[in-house]
Amino acid sequence: HAQEDRAVEALEKMLSASFGKSKTPCRLFDQLLAHEEEEGPTIPKHCVSVPRLHLSPCRSLVIGHVVETSNRVLRHFTKLDAFAVDSFMRVHVADEDGRQLFDTELTQPIETRIRSAMLHGIDENGKSFVFLAYSTSQLKEASYWAVALPAGWTVERMRGELGDFSCCQTPSMYAARVSQCLSTTFETLSAQRASPARSPSIRIGEVADLTGRGPRSNTRGLNQSISAFGVLQS
Repeated sequence: HAQEDRAVEALEKMLSASFGKSKTPCRLFDQLLAHEEEEGPTIPKHCVSVPRLHLSPCRSLVIGHVVETSNRVLRHFTKLDAFAVDSFMRVHVADEDGRQLFDTELTQPIETRIRSAMLHGIDENGKSFVFLAYSTSQLKEASYWAVALPAGWTVERMRGELGDFSCCQTPSMYAARVSQCLSTTFETLSAQRASPARSPSIRIGEVADLTGRGPRSNTRGLNQSISAFGVLQS
């Protein structure tokens, strides 16, 4: 169907004034192909094209490049000379047919294979992609971000570039804070780390209970908005 669509497009172009009526079909096809190769696929500015790998119990298969909405991690590191967009890869863990693997299906060999891929990396196209982090949405669909580390870089150093997570006292809280950096976002304003204003933490006893259901339980997901700068501070 792709060739038929291209033939129809070529005939329509042939009748248009932009190419003129004296062009032969072969010459017209050559011009269309050269035009496509010169421009390439159009990707929105807020998106990136990254390789995606399907990790199953028996094999690992790169299924091509997928256009993803960008995030703060990709924007930050791809601006550095050491990294490229192809340095990052989205790994999707699933069964051989692409179906999601559930807890009841994770036998010991399958669990060992997935753990080995995350801890020791996946070798693809001459590069070793190691586990970096995952976003909240990726955790639900059993996928994560992997990165091919350039010389002199470690995963710990990359995570250190994302912020100070020393206040996270549990692995789950640490992973949740890192995952916020991988949430799909649009690039807007850039702020220095010293720019956001610090305000005293609100204690549970200082907040009036408006529900009448007893003591309030505060969560770390609460954000404060500074109207003067529009900065969200956790």
